[in-house]
Amino acid sequence: MTQRHKAFFINGGAGRVLASIPALEESHHRGELAGIICEGGMEFYMGHPILQNYAFDVNHKGIFENLIKDNLCVSPEPYRDHEYYNQRSSLQQSFWWQILGERTTVNVRPAVVLNKPEEMAAMEILGQVKQQHQKEKTIVIQPFGRSSQLGGGGVVYDQSSRSIEQTTFMELVAELSKDYNIMYMGEHKLNVVNLPIFQPDNNIPLRIWAAIIESCDYFIGCDSVGQHLAYSFNKPGTIVCGSTFPVNITYPDHFNIIEKKDAVRHYSPIRIAGFASEEADRLNDTIMDFSKEELKSIIANIKAHIAKTTK
Repeated sequence: MTQRHKAFFINGGAGRVLASIPALEESHHRGELAGIICEGGMEFYMGHPILQNYAFDVNHKGIFENLIKDNLCVSPEPYRDHEYYNQRSSLQQSFWWQILGERTTVNVRPAVVLNKPEEMAAMEILGQVKQQHQKEKTIVIQPFGRSSQLGGGGVVYDQSSRSIEQTTFMELVAELSKDYNIMYMGEHKLNVVNLPIFQPDNNIPLRIWAAIIESCDYFIGCDSVGQHLAYSFNKPGTIVCGSTFPVNITYPDHFNIIEKKDAVRHYSPIRIAGFASEEADRLNDTIMDFSKEELKSIIANIKAHIAKTTK
């Protein structure tokens, strides 16, 4: 019987794309990979020395006849992995299981390959940040995840509680900007006239953001793409975790992890059970709310970690 190769359908955001890279590389090395059909973003397959030759947008002309028809279709979904939703596997490890059929307990840094124009664009932007704020080191902060929304009065909220609260973000900026340049990474235009923060245009491509994170000094984020990029580039950072579990969505062996003390976190079974996911969102509603004393402790923790991990 002829062994068929596999065409993998990868959907979701860029963070999921990054988490899939190590397993897809290994699939290629084993001679199993026929192609990658991207139902979401494919920015980080581009430029990859191996995977860019396999990656196609789902709407690519002729993709069925030329790639899918004679191969096996596989749709990895880490959120439906028993080990994942029981907090025994990371996003990357569950991709490894669903793509390769093997368990692993380690995470591997995804290869993100940037070109010179992307790196030069990042250096130009970081130069503007330093010129404007006159500090030696630059911190990139991505406070809001993909599920966040811009509400009335310019307030950002996230019903899934994966994002840092806007008030917490502003407190962090107010304190950290005394010693560091602060650059905001996000889709929402913020009214931060009175805060010493660099807010670039919203149209910076994600690959330029990757180059910015590669060249900055420190990263602070939430459950979103920025922290996957920071991990890829071995960049020190702090991740503030709300409704999602650190073991699932980030890299606790690498990052400084902040969580609300004594909070009861309810797993949200997204892509599995809609009602249960909505119910979990309601139960997690205040998990990113920090008191003044908690914020004071968080800021001290982050400052200590920056001093320890940056030159």
